[in-house]
Formats: sequence, C-alpha cells, structure tokens
Amino acid sequence: MILIRLLVLTLLALWSVLAQAPTRCTSIRTRREIRQLSRQERMRFIHAIRQLNQGDIPTVWDNYALWHLNLNHTIHRSPFFLPFHRRYLVDLENRLQAIDPSVTLPYWDWSLDAKAPFDNVVFSSASDWLGSQGSCLNDGGFARFYVTCTESGPRSHCLSRRFRAVNGRTTLYGRDIIQRIVDTTNTYNAFRELLEYGPHNLVHDMVGGDMDTMCAPSDPLFFLHHTFVDKLWADWQRYPNRGRQFDGTPSGEQLTSASLIPYYKEPVSSSLSTRAYCYQYAPSPEPAELVPSSDRPNLPEAISKDFIEHWGYNATKVRNVENYLKGLADGNGKGKVGVLESNPTHPLSF
Repeated sequence: MILIRLLVLTLLALWSVLAQAPTRCTSIRTRREIRQLSRQERMRFIHAIRQLNQGDIPTVWDNYALWHLNLNHTIHRSPFFLPFHRRYLVDLENRLQAIDPSVTLPYWDWSLDAKAPFDNVVFSSASDWLGSQGSCLNDGGFARFYVTCTESGPRSHCLSRRFRAVNGRTTLYGRDIIQRIVDTTNTYNAFRELLEYGPHNLVHDMVGGDMDTMCAPSDPLFFLHHTFVDKLWADWQRYPNRGRQFDGTPSGEQLTSASLIPYYKEPVSSSLSTRAYCYQYAPSPEPAELVPSSDRPNLPEAISKDFIEHWGYNATKVRNVENYLKGLADGNGKGKVGVLESNPTHPLSF
C-alpha cells in the first residue's frame, strides 16, 4: 500500500513538473534561428535552462529526458512523432518562460551547415554558444553540465558529445534536399517518415554522446534540433490541403486528427497549428550570410548501423529512405513522390 501511494505521488509530481498546459494566447512569440539571436538573448536562454537543472535530482531538466526515454516506442517510428514533439517543445518553452518571459526556443538550421555541421559558431567554446564535444563537455554555455538520465538507469554524469566522422568527414542533409522534401511530399505520413528516418536521425547519429541515446533531451542541442524539425513541419503545412493532415497506421491502428497525443491526452488536431500554441517561426538566414556556403554537398553519409539498431528502426526502411533522398538530390524526386504515395506496397509504407 505504501509503495502504491509513493508511485501515485511520484506520477503526480512528474505531471506537475512536466505538463505545462498551453494557455490562451495574449501574443504570438517568434522562434528564430540561434544565429539570429543577440548575445544577451542567447545568454538568457542558457541561463534559464541552467535554472531548470538546479535542485534535487532528478531535476526538472532531467525529467524531460527521463520522460522521453520512457515514451520511446510510442513517439518514434509513429505518426505521433511530429505532434508529440511539437507539444513537448511547447511544454519546455512554457517552463523556460516561467523563469524568463523573454526566452523563446531557438532553432538550429543544420541544413545551412551541411558540409561541416560542427565547424561553425553554434558549437563555439564561447559562453553564449553550445560548446563543442568531449566525454565531459567543458566549453561553451553548457560546460560541465551534469545530467541524470541514462538508458541503464538514473546516474549523474557530465553531458557528452562525440561527433562522428566517416572517412574523415561529417555531413548532413543540405537545404536543397530539405526544400525538395517540403515542396514535393504531399501526404503527412510520407513527409513524416522521410523527415524522421533520414535527416532527423542523422543529426542524432552524427552528434553522438547523449544525443545518440533515448536520453537525448539531456543535451540542450536536442531542443534546437527538434525545433528546426518542427519548423520544417510548419513549412510543409503552409501548402494547400496540408494544414490539417494527419494519418498513419502504427501497429495496424488507424490514426486520425482525433487521436490523442501520447501522455498529454490532447487531440492531435490541437497541435496542427503553431499559432494555436502561441508561436510562429522566423525564416532561416540565407546561406550567403553564413560559413560554409554554396559548395555544400547534396548527400551526407549513411546513418550508422549501430544507431539504427540501438534506436529500433527498421534497417530496410532507413536505407530505402536514404536511397529515395538520393533520387531527390538527383533532381528526379517530384515524379517519384507521386508514384510512392500511390503505391501502398512500396517499402517506405507510404
């Protein structure tokens, strides 16, 4: 009986810590690319996160990662991938704004850095940026940032990143391919699978360290990455006949916009507009404003076998997505999208 009461109290405590309900909008906040923020704005963002990571262990910050770990099989490889993470980001943003109302979540547009994603100011050692890599991150705004979530159980450890290189180089999907995914993919689940299985997964794989585990939200970079993923969904939704789309059949169950977002138990329909959650996105900077610039390659390295197995993805589907994106890079993608979306037997399950 005592154990049951403790469990109930723990669950209630987690709910009060994590479930930051959206409120009626008094204004629409604008999320910007992190390089569009002033130094003071970045410092305030970093400070608010550090505030969430203070106090008893697990901290409020730790609980976001522990929650993501426990929901893994419900929120990945599923149509819920985009609605859940949109609601999750709003949850954190509301928590940060309770500390500092001026803070909004920035995004990292990694498509602008595709040729050398970690050789830019975002990963600078300066105190207003995200720091570089190491088994214990010791530079940047999150130097010696201790977190608790591990896949084997709670354990306090220093935040880590281990950038992965293939044949001496690290690459991500560039703006050219990303824009073609957004422009030419006409159904929700096709778009979601291309984005999740390809570009989204590759960022986790290439950053490594805590980002390469189901405890990835321990790293603040996770939220900049997923805020950009959410922006891409918002960009996709602007096209005619896409804004209210949601579909898919995980485990044979037909989902609709009336289906409930995992954990939040709110209908997916409530997540289909960013403005319903009181935010919008500023456009990304133009590539010419950044370094490196126009000679980015079209195609990155393949997602590692270790990542695919560890995160529980279907290897055949991942490789099919990569091959399909190669077709987009070759300029042949628009016609293929229509063929794939009308062919239910295609291995991408469109």
